[in-house]
Amino acid sequence: MQANVDTLGDAMSHCRGYTRFMLPDEARMSLDELSSRETPEYYDIFFDVSDASESGHAKCRVDKTGLIIFYQTYGYRQRSRSFADF
Repeated sequence: MQANVDTLGDAMSHCRGYTRFMLPDEARMSLDELSSRETPEYYDIFFDVSDASESGHAKCRVDKTGLIIFYQTYGYRQRSRSFADF
C-alpha cells in the first residue's frame, strides 16, 4: 500500500488507515506519539490497540516514498485479510 508521504504527520495518517483496515472492527487504537519517529530512510509509527479483552500495540514502517514496508501487531490479534479486500 502506497500513499504520498512528505512528513511524519502524513506517515501517521497513512499508517492509521492501514492499521484500521487490519484490525477487527471492535478494536480501539490511539497513536503513540512519543514512540513514533522519523529516520533518514523511513518513518516508524506506533499505535496502542485494545478492545474489551485484549491490549497490545501495532508498529507500521513507511519508507520515504510512502510504501508501507513493515506492519506487525504485538499482543493483539489482527484480521486475516488480503490486499484484494482493500
